[in-house]
Amino acid sequence: NEEITLQSKIIGRPSIQAWDPAFFFPISEAERQAGCIVAMNLHQSQATPVMFEYYYLPNINLPGFIMTPFVNDSIMESLRVNYHVEASGVEQEVSCVLAKAQEAQFLKVSVGSPLVYVWRRYTTNRMGYYFYSVSFCNTQQYSLSSLIV
Repeated sequence: NEEITLQSKIIGRPSIQAWDPAFFFPISEAERQAGCIVAMNLHQSQATPVMFEYYYLPNINLPGFIMTPFVNDSIMESLRVNYHVEASGVEQEVSCVLAKAQEAQFLKVSVGSPLVYVWRRYTTNRMGYYFYSVSFCNTQQYSLSSLIV
């Protein structure tokens, strides 16, 4: 397998929202009441978009997150540096979906193109604190193993 280097780009500003009642992982009542910080990230290899992600962070002990500039344009790095939150493990599921308009736009594929769909729950070094992500991967040029590390 060819190893690729991905560049990350935050899309827009994060926002605080209510959790979707049909969220893809069970969340605690404390998480539900705190609300959810939603951020979008695009990963590219040599200017080719290969992965579009939504991050869902419980709005618990992350003061100023939506207003603070990102460290190295990275959500994970920002959590580590600014809030001392580090991912320590991950639970994930993988499926295939057809691209809807927003995913197709960011990944530069046609609506209805097949995408690998990965949803994750990250454990962290902060007891009882989890965060979540959903990734849409365009594997037309790159294998999944080179995108998901």
